[in-house]
Formats: sequence, structure tokens, C-alpha cells
Amino acid sequence: MLVGDLGANRVFCERSVLLCFSLAARRLRSPLDFIVRDGDTQPRGRLEKLGPVDHQAERLPLDGAIPCRTRLGKRLPLVLGLLLEVIHRLVEMLTRDRRATHVSDGLRLLPVAAAEAARREEHERNDEEHASGWHADQMMTAALIVNPFSSSVTEPRLQAVEEALSAHARVETIQTSRRDHAVELAREAGRTHEAVLVFSGDGVFNEVLNGLDRPVPVGFIPGGRTNVLPRALGLPRDAVAAARRIGLALETGHTRTISLGRVNGRRFAVSAGLGFDAELIRRIEERGRAHDGRLPGDLVVAWLMTRQLASHPGGYVPALEIEGLGRAAFALVANGDPYSYAGPLALHLVPDASFEFGLDVVAPVSMRARSLPFVFARSVLGRRADRKRLLGGHDLDLIDIRCDVPMPLHVDGEDLGDVTEGHFECERGAVAVLV
Repeated sequence: MLVGDLGANRVFCERSVLLCFSLAARRLRSPLDFIVRDGDTQPRGRLEKLGPVDHQAERLPLDGAIPCRTRLGKRLPLVLGLLLEVIHRLVEMLTRDRRATHVSDGLRLLPVAAAEAARREEHERNDEEHASGWHADQMMTAALIVNPFSSSVTEPRLQAVEEALSAHARVETIQTSRRDHAVELAREAGRTHEAVLVFSGDGVFNEVLNGLDRPVPVGFIPGGRTNVLPRALGLPRDAVAAARRIGLALETGHTRTISLGRVNGRRFAVSAGLGFDAELIRRIEERGRAHDGRLPGDLVVAWLMTRQLASHPGGYVPALEIEGLGRAAFALVANGDPYSYAGPLALHLVPDASFEFGLDVVAPVSMRARSLPFVFARSVLGRRADRKRLLGGHDLDLIDIRCDVPMPLHVDGEDLGDVTEGHFECERGAVAVLV
């Protein structure tokens, strides 16, 4: 039989020596039939000497004491002990040498422990090579699309982001130079790289999602002023910390599949609006950026909103029709929650929206300036507005809206101009994002 376990080999050798000395001590001259038994007396095998079997021969218990009737007398246990010690040492030497050895009957002793030790050494060597960068040629390739005009993108910060990502992937940095340039860059990068990463604000995030036409993982590194998408996905607000997390997700393949919205053919990741919020975004863009490229801060936005409300002395009245729901003053369509942020505060204007579900819509029937503080407080606390003054839909695949007059439309904070209708669709499970 083939003995593969070192413990079994040791027992085999010990019992073989016991049998030999038993035969020598008893001076048995006839062929005998022996049954090998363990301590529980259950048979495990059979050792037979070739030739006719003498049924009158004495059967020897292997787990009991062996009578000593030869002139060896009381020295026999000492001899057995010495031989067993020698056998133990031989087995240990075989284990250290990691070589297969033939025993006296031509059987082979397999070095199982030696093989396990060799496998452990191989794993340790692979880990050392992995840590030393030997696996660089096996890294994934990733395109890093950067908007150099984003509020938080600077040369030192870009370099830090590249260093954080280069520990996990081979990164090629590509910078945008004009509006919608990221659409073209993302389409090309999705065909030539294994992942597409973006270091910018929400506007270029949206452009990249509209440029991708192949299923590649996407990572969003916050480089803008508000950074709604990466924050809503649970990524750190700090760009370098987010880059480290995205790089690790890229290396381990950790992604989250989310749905996307689409309005009049344009994709959006978080939100789209007709009316009030789109008008505010237009005012912010008309205000322009500061000399360092930064968008207006929260105080300036609050001032612009006050001016906007003042331009509607009668408040917002019904001006559009949502098919299947009714008439409303404006509409907020969300693909995820929160809808936006005011500094560190999340605005849960459409609190039931989820990236894994369909689209949600919330549409106030009317709104006056004095009600805005209550709307803001409810959104910060995550409380739902009064359903009597609000139209709403949850987990929808289609939303059709018709406007009485042309109204401003935005997607993810990007002004798309005035429209008279909005055809909203949900693309379920559209993209895998690195988180």
C-alpha cells in the first residue's frame, strides 16, 4: 500500500519492528498469519507471509505486551526503544529533506508536510514580489480624465492623486480643454483602457457618463465645489483619500452597479430638474467663476436664490403637466439620494430615491418664498413634504413632462437650456462604479 501520512509511516515502522522482534523473541519458525489492529481492536489491514498457513500458530496482539522468553530477557524493551528512536529520527530527516524515500518493501513515503511547506514558501515569495512592484506589468490600465478648471483641482493635488492611484494601476492622465470634451475622451478611453477614472466636478462626471459606450468600471474623484455624486456614493470628500479607496477598489474589483437617468437623450447620475432648481443653476453659471476658477460659495448661492424668489412675487404656480400625476409648478427628478448638498448638509429633497432603483419625481403644486425655509429644514432632516401640496412617483422607468412655456432644464448641475417637454427614462444597472 502507498503510505502518504508521516504519522501513519511512523506507526507502520514501529509495528514492523515489534513484529520482527516478537518473531525473534519467540523463535517462531512456521509461517504465520497476523492481523494488524489499532488500540480500538478494529482491523485496518493484513500482513501475510507467503506460504501455507499454519492455523495452529499463535496469534499475537500488537497492542498488548509481548512476552520475552529468549535470552534477551529484560533487555528486549531497551533494544526496542532504541530502534524506535532511530526510526523517529529517520522520519524527521525525511521530512526536512523533502524527498520521497523507499522503505524496505519497495513502498514510497510521500513528503506531504514537505509539499505544504514548499507551497507556503511559494506564496510568501509571490507576496514579496507583489509588494515590490514586480507585478507592474499585470496591473490594470486606467485613464484618469482631469478637468484642470475644476474648483479643487490643483497641480500638487493632481500629482498626489496620481501617486495614490499608481500603486494599484497603470494610470494615463488626460486633461479636458473645453466643454463636453470629456464626452469624447471617455468614449475613447473606454475602448483602450480597463477602467475610466475622473478627477473633476459633477459637470465633467456627467460628461464622462455620457461618453461611455462600453461596460468599464468608473471611479469619481471629487475635484469640484459640491461633488454630489462621489459624496452620495459614500466616498471621502478629500480627493487623495478618495483616490486611494478607488485604487484599492480597482485592484480588488470592488464595484457597485447603479442605474442612470436619461432626459431627452442626455444621461444623468444624480438629478435633473425642470423649473426652479434649473433656473438657480443658470444664475450661478451667469455669475461666473472667481479669478482662481472657483464657483461661487454657499453664501453667494443663497443671495442668488433670494433674488430669484424676488423675481417671482406671486410665487411659483402650476406651469407644467406630469403625465399620470397632474399639474405642478416645477419638477425634481432624482436617480439617487441626496439630491444635492449645501456645504456639509445633505439635501434630501427626494428622500426615497436610490441608485439601485428607478427614477423618483417630486413636484410641488405651488411654492411661495415664505415656504422655502420649511422646505429646506425638511430636506436637511430627511422628512417628506406634505403630500397634499406635492406630486410624487417612486421607482419609475418613464416620466413624461410637458411645459406650458419653455422652462430651464438641468442634469447633474449642467444647464441644458430651455425646453417645452422632458422625456425621462431609467437605465437600470447601467454602470459599475468603483467605491
